[in-house]
Amino acid sequence: MVFMMKKIGKFLKKQFINLRNDSYIELLVILFFSLSFSFNPAVEVLDGYVKILLSPSNLLTDYIFISSIGSAFLNAGFNLLIHLISIKLLKVRVNSPIFAGLMMVTGFSFFGKNIINTIPILFGVFLFTRFKHVSFRSQIIVSLFSTGIAPLVSYIMFGFDMALYISIPVGILVGIMAGFILPQITVHTMRFHEGYTIYNTGFALGVIGIISYALLSLFNLRVERQSFYDLENHMVLYYVLFAMFVFLILMAFIGNRKVLSNYRRLLKTSGRLISYYFTDFGIEAVILNIGCVGLALTTILFLFKIPLNGILFGSVIAVIGCAAFGIHLLNSLPVIIGAILAFVIRLLILQRYLDPAEDFSYIVGFIFSLGLSPIAGKYGFIYGIIAGITHIAISPLMSVIHGGLVLYNNGFATGFEAMILVVCAEHIFNREKKHGRKQENK
Repeated sequence: MVFMMKKIGKFLKKQFINLRNDSYIELLVILFFSLSFSFNPAVEVLDGYVKILLSPSNLLTDYIFISSIGSAFLNAGFNLLIHLISIKLLKVRVNSPIFAGLMMVTGFSFFGKNIINTIPILFGVFLFTRFKHVSFRSQIIVSLFSTGIAPLVSYIMFGFDMALYISIPVGILVGIMAGFILPQITVHTMRFHEGYTIYNTGFALGVIGIISYALLSLFNLRVERQSFYDLENHMVLYYVLFAMFVFLILMAFIGNRKVLSNYRRLLKTSGRLISYYFTDFGIEAVILNIGCVGLALTTILFLFKIPLNGILFGSVIAVIGCAAFGIHLLNSLPVIIGAILAFVIRLLILQRYLDPAEDFSYIVGFIFSLGLSPIAGKYGFIYGIIAGITHIAISPLMSVIHGGLVLYNNGFATGFEAMILVVCAEHIFNREKKHGRKQENK
């Protein structure tokens, strides 16, 4: 028994060295590739992967539903690998926003992103850097978050009744154009909500999505708003999440037995953009935060008996990346309470219990409501509760105005919600305004 404990200890210490060397992303790629061929035969996985690549991919398209669990993990692994290679080639060290961006890529690879619909957008960002004579390194964070508009590319390619020799070049061109204009738009949208939503790029992409949807409608190209997902409870996805988050928590304490000291300092921050948790508090405190936020979120879904499919699994993966970027247990708690309270009020009015089929878009909104955590971190508990309630009310409606062509639907919603709440806190109720974006540590 003692021998086994020593072996486990040596293994965990070795893994922590990998974490220190930014090799944990490579480990995640290996994990996803391994899982992809663990659930389905290889032929079925590859066949399902082709279905993913040729899917219109607009919200809400669960890649597990249209293909298989293995195919979805394979897609996530490929997408993460491509972005990781670009980071390595640019010799960029993984910091908080880059980690958050990588997790966004990974999470949304279960319901909307694939190699075909992301590469044109990334190339558009690259062309922007050439046009402005700046390094691509300076826009690497934007490039990671930019592919939230990926369904626009796929839908033009495969969603309309057009010949592929026309639709594919047009889809590529539109993706390049979206990537080209995005970097400058994100600069201006940050001023709109003043950094009080974690999903700034989501708001910028929402603007692009509205314009694109309007132009398509103008030329009588109708975007069919359909949802492709099932409510079969893939318990294996719960096992993967619980195992990942428990592992991260263990690694944090193995790496630094005094990690709680740094973590307590992290919990005192507001989370307002841009927060560099890796630099400010150390990797141990950050992975502890990621593990705790992820474990809390997964446990809530499990206790409410929410069937976990590709969309919900991917949403959790996407959100926990922001636990390195502004979300933590204390600033997210009021938002979670507000979101749950909105659910309770809704169900009481409707006089029924929670129904995953009827309430699915609200459940997705609940997961992504954590992006408003900086509101609670800066303005307090009541504002956090209001933010949670507001997000549950607004987020399901936002896809109507962009036709499901933007994956970051919740990010688009939080931009408006943060702006309204900041105006109330700073101007209507005369809260003292603090300018600047330096992270508060006191």
